[in-house]
Amino acid sequence: MAKRLEFRTFAALGILLLVSTAVQAAVLDLLVADVTNNVIQRYNGLTGAYVGVFASGATRPVGVAWDSAGNLAVGWETNNAVNRYDGVTGALLNTWVSGFSPARPNGVTVDAAGNLLVGRRNNGPIVRYDVSGVASPGNGEGGANFTDAAAQAGDSYGRLRHSTYGPDGNLYVSETDDGGGNEFYKFNGTTGDFISSVGINEGMQLVFGPSFNAGATSDLYLSDNGVGVKVFEGSDLSLLATMAISAPRGLAFNPNTAGQLIVVTGLGASNAISIPGDGTYSDLGAFLTGGPATSWMESTVFFVPEPATMSLLAIGGLLAIRRRR
Repeated sequence: MAKRLEFRTFAALGILLLVSTAVQAAVLDLLVADVTNNVIQRYNGLTGAYVGVFASGATRPVGVAWDSAGNLAVGWETNNAVNRYDGVTGALLNTWVSGFSPARPNGVTVDAAGNLLVGRRNNGPIVRYDVSGVASPGNGEGGANFTDAAAQAGDSYGRLRHSTYGPDGNLYVSETDDGGGNEFYKFNGTTGDFISSVGINEGMQLVFGPSFNAGATSDLYLSDNGVGVKVFEGSDLSLLATMAISAPRGLAFNPNTAGQLIVVTGLGASNAISIPGDGTYSDLGAFLTGGPATSWMESTVFFVPEPATMSLLAIGGLLAIRRRR
């Protein structure tokens, strides 16, 4: 009986390995918030070929993020709402938060606890809501305000375009349309307290990615409209490089191809950039092909997240064997 159980265990683990390998080998598609056509477009993440519309139903999708359940949160600026969509089918599930006042949503981020953080057009600070849409303010803040209002009093926020959590757990936010000079901000990711800011020209999407020059930390990549894609050292935020990309908007690292950064521009183009990690970069040319005409103005780029099924499959397989005993 023991040998038979051992055989079944190894057989189950072999099947698990095959399934896991297939899951890992699956191409993770690229989604683009297309404000020209008012939809979330889907492209093959490996080839860049157009697949079709993933989600739609409102106007000007300017902020996107994945929630803790694997669903897609989209901030629709004109409709003044953040809606949730099924992460597999793109079907509308519900409205997470609506009626932002006095400014409409722009950048959208979901933190590790599942809270929704929203940057608004010409009206800081970042606001935060829990998974049910209830206001969840930061340290010493009122209403739904998460980031530091005292810091805002000294530096009026412009249009908070995009935000992301760094590997240090802090929140990074890009800005445009600030008459006093645009910056990107670093806030404490737990309390919302202001930490620092760095001057830029016009901040669009920002992401953390592999070290640009073989450093020990992940670096911050930011689309700085009118300048190019800037790379900042991940720990002290010193400027490492500026990539000569015209009118960059959305950007994301390609999980299908190591060291490849995908950038869409306000000129209707898309670029695949190779980042070998030695302090250099190479523009590999156009990436997205097919699909409707668009300018990619104010667009955000993001990949479908990797499936987290391997551990669940393992537990399920071993439990099945145990039940047969």
